[in-house]
Amino acid sequence: HCLQALGGRGLTLAQLRWIFTNWDDDALAQDKDGGVDLQSVVPSDNKNGVKEWSDLSELCAEAPINIYGAGGLSGTASFFCETVFCAPCFAQEPNHNAEHFPHCDPEDIRDL
Repeated sequence: HCLQALGGRGLTLAQLRWIFTNWDDDALAQDKDGGVDLQSVVPSDNKNGVKEWSDLSELCAEAPINIYGAGGLSGTASFFCETVFCAPCFAQEPNHNAEHFPHCDPEDIRDL
């Protein structure tokens, strides 16, 4: 029901970037190379510091968004970074603080 409340087309690239980035909201909004309009991405953000489904739409549950990603050696991880964070766009920029997203380390998974 929640994703249908977001227009039925799934998440936008800007929403994915907000969900998966390790940047805080200020850095994400003010990035000179492609800031995100947070008011349109998370119109219901309650500013509690927790990324929740309800931040994306008031019709969604107030439940934390748990993120998972492929390991850093994965082609999936590379594609995701290139598409969502536009990693190659900024790779050559001096003093650019690259965005990263968490991923499951195979060593950690083995211990679960």
